[in-house]
Amino acid sequence: MKFVIQRKVYEFNNKSEALQSMTDLVNNELKNKDYYFSHFNVDNTSVFDSYEQYFEENFQSVERVEAVFKTASEFVIESLHSMESYLERLLPEIKIFVGELYSSEADIGSNKTLQLLEGIQWIHRVIKNTDQLEVRPKDWNNLLISVTSLEMVVKDMEEVFENQDTIVFADLLQYEIEPLLIDIKKQAATIINEAGARNGTN
Repeated sequence: MKFVIQRKVYEFNNKSEALQSMTDLVNNELKNKDYYFSHFNVDNTSVFDSYEQYFEENFQSVERVEAVFKTASEFVIESLHSMESYLERLLPEIKIFVGELYSSEADIGSNKTLQLLEGIQWIHRVIKNTDQLEVRPKDWNNLLISVTSLEMVVKDMEEVFENQDTIVFADLLQYEIEPLLIDIKKQAATIINEAGARNGTN
């Protein structure tokens, strides 16, 4: 398979060891550069995370992999676009899940709880990674405060999980977590709009 990175082309065998070689090349490219690694484009499919799992499942059929880089500003906006899209899908699911919790169709031990917590952790990682950049958009601190508040609510839920209290969990989802996620989505949208980056515009 071909591996393309900043117009340089490498040839690798379709084996799992190739991922480490590609990762090393990416890390080397990032040294003393003013851009950031965004994702791999694998045969026209954008792969943003879980690279190892994706390649393990698809290595034999992969023909071309390209490492995609972004400037700091592009990286921030792309991250916020991904987060906004994720929240657009997540928020309706939370409403459904809350209804299932109240009606006893689901409980706190549901797989949906794990998926929700993993999603919140992902949001936290996106913001944390972006906050480490020198370039931060206008109104960034407001978004950071909301995400920090979300993390605090999740930490305070430890006792709820220990007691397996499904109704209290549903209350927290409806009255604390959902409003914070709505606020985070609105703030991300505001930053994207103010950057003129909606629908690919600049």
